Amino acid sequence: MPHDAIELDDGTLLIAETGAHHLVQMSAEGEIVRVVADDMAAPIGLAQKDADTVYFTAAAAGTVSMISLETGDHKIIASDLMQPEGITIDREGKILVIDAVARSLMRIDPDSGRKRILIDDLPLGLQGPPRRHPTWLHNDVVVGTDGTIYLNSDTVTAIYKIVPH
Repeated sequence: MPHDAIELDDGTLLIAETGAHHLVQMSAEGEIVRVVADDMAAPIGLAQKDADTVYFTAAAAGTVSMISLETGDHKIIASDLMQPEGITIDREGKILVIDAVARSLMRIDPDSGRKRILIDDLPLGLQGPPRRHPTWLHNDVVVGTDGTIYLNSDTVTAIYKIVPH
């Protein structure tokens, strides 16, 4: 059950495989290069910080973490989220995360782990059918080149545009 993928500098893909509970690196031809990290608690979203570092959300653990692509070592940046899914990095280097169950968009300082809710009461959080993973549909967030934030809603099938002041 892959939820997110990013292309790495070498042309391979890093894939968050929620159902398999790991992050896997795959060639452009679809061959598994290696498992970067295993026994993850439902990895969902990915955002690349630099050539060696990727931020990721773990929905079942309620965490946002960073991982070294070289070593596979990872550390938690923020915890106590309800169901973090989509993740991106804004123009100031802060992390934006969609928390589907909390129905919010939050901004996290990667150095301190401090969280700030930017928007709450979003139409998010559609849960999967019985015997499926709760993060059946993936809510995601991206930042445009001008700083505009875009996010999708799984409950009203919409894309929202948020223009910072």
